[in-house]
Amino acid sequence: MSGVLTIIGTRIGPALANHLWQSTGFVVLVWLLTMLLRKDRARTRHLLWFAASLKFLIPLSVLIGLGAHSLKLQPTLVPQGTSLSTTAHILEQPFSSEERTFYTENSTSQRTYSDWLIPAAALAWMLGAMVIVSIWVMRWKKVSRLQRMAFPSEQGTEVEALRTLELQMGLRRKVVLLRSKEMTEPGIFGIFRPALLWPERLTEQLTTENLDAILAHELMHVRRQDNLIAAIHMVVEAVFWFHPMVWWIESHMLEERERACDEAAVEQTSRPEVYAMSLLKACRFCAESPMTCISGITGADLKTRVIRILSNPVECRISLQRRIALAVVAILCVSAPVTLGIFGQAQENTATSQANTEKKLPEFDVASIKPHKDDPASGMMIGVQFTPDGVKVSGMPLNELIRAAFGISQDRVLGTLGWTKTARYDIEAKVSAADVSALDKIKMEDRWAMMLSLLQDRFGLKYHHETKELQVYTLVAGKGGPKLKESPPEAGDDKNHAKQMMRMSSEGMTMEGDDAPIENLAHALSLQLGATVIDKTGLTGKYDYKMTWVPEQGMPMMPHGPGEGSEPGGGATTRPTGPSLVAALQEQLGLKLESKKELVDVIVVDQINQPSPN
Repeated sequence: MSGVLTIIGTRIGPALANHLWQSTGFVVLVWLLTMLLRKDRARTRHLLWFAASLKFLIPLSVLIGLGAHSLKLQPTLVPQGTSLSTTAHILEQPFSSEERTFYTENSTSQRTYSDWLIPAAALAWMLGAMVIVSIWVMRWKKVSRLQRMAFPSEQGTEVEALRTLELQMGLRRKVVLLRSKEMTEPGIFGIFRPALLWPERLTEQLTTENLDAILAHELMHVRRQDNLIAAIHMVVEAVFWFHPMVWWIESHMLEERERACDEAAVEQTSRPEVYAMSLLKACRFCAESPMTCISGITGADLKTRVIRILSNPVECRISLQRRIALAVVAILCVSAPVTLGIFGQAQENTATSQANTEKKLPEFDVASIKPHKDDPASGMMIGVQFTPDGVKVSGMPLNELIRAAFGISQDRVLGTLGWTKTARYDIEAKVSAADVSALDKIKMEDRWAMMLSLLQDRFGLKYHHETKELQVYTLVAGKGGPKLKESPPEAGDDKNHAKQMMRMSSEGMTMEGDDAPIENLAHALSLQLGATVIDKTGLTGKYDYKMTWVPEQGMPMMPHGPGEGSEPGGGATTRPTGPSLVAALQEQLGLKLESKKELVDVIVVDQINQPSPN
């Protein structure tokens, strides 16, 4: 259970942080607008607060994605790296870097921390949501009990006044009046089939004008669909109960809702003092506090409402200038993220177009992907074989496939989930017959790069580049100089003839190079160390070399490299003795590694899924 919660948490954590940041900013914007409109009609402010509530249910990434996928621009219209496209990425994923690093760097303490923190946070959220829902259910049952105890009425002064007001207000559906013997406040119950819960003894306390005023208030709740709006906000509260602004929005929505109905009722009766007296009489009659789950008449601060009704008349219509301003703000709130999505997609198209222009690689025509099953007789096996028409991969972890496709060390791949380190696959992919000749001419690193499109198509891989300070190693000549044997000239200049082999035996790990440049050695060392190795030896020739060492604790005992021509390896039953990788490099090849920190390009995985069916 905790493992599932950890995977879910690492997947949605950064996205949730981005969404909460965006929603909080939108709430602040709405608050500023309501302050500017504080002397205007309450229904406008109520609509703004409802928009702030809805924003919690609509991530900004949805609108950005709409712009990215629905509108197509030519890649050349927006150059890569523009400030606008950069702004789009910051707005969409301001928390993408550090949060992903927190969950994905190879740190035992961080993994242990996230192993209990994410499940604990998920369980706390579920517990809070259950408490909130339970409270609403209990309140709903209480109101339902009152409804069941009440009885419908089609006669009486209240019904006649109700039908008259329905015609005057243009309501298309009749509201059922339910008489109750309880001394509770009148209120509208239900969303799609509204009913007015009316305490029958209240009528005795009211004049005809008072009755019309209270009924006008209740019918305005029906006309404005206030119960539906309140139900939607209840969903927001249940999901985002931990966010204080959600409850702040609720208080403002309740205040502006009642104020909007007060304004409409005053317009209906044309006598503010009569309506204020009606409120006082209804509140004096009610023995209980305002009921939840119904739109009643006594909600919000009664004293403030009465003072406002008597002393602060509201203009009938909002000014044209403010209408235009609100329309502009509404258009910008929707169009801005859509536009950012368009430019973000244009930037991605630019990068793709430039990459295709610089290097056109064949693509796999068919591919079979199956979960790997170890043979108990032979132990764990990892192997890669490049065939004339494609590639065969046996038992390679998914995170290794991702790293190899980019041709970088493991520390430069961030954002992979825990299951990618243990999920191993057998892959057989082939190019079309027309691309076989082209496949024979490309370099080995390019053949690995072809795996990238396969990962995108079948595993749903999505990623972006970032710059991060990491520990890197520089490969330099050791004391006494290099001990490498230069390959004979007749070996040729074709880099595809270079061979790099890695195998494991009872002696430990063995790396062999045949007619290989030093950059191949640096790349193989990067894979073994899990960190970037930069060639600073100054050696430009091709060399034959062999190095044997025993991996340290925590280092891989299986071939980690691209496996050009390598055979699957098996594990030793006992750990061999011998020099470490660093010592073997110095003693056997006359080279050494120097550690430092540098800003390097890293790949941040945004999405990775289980493979699609074959």
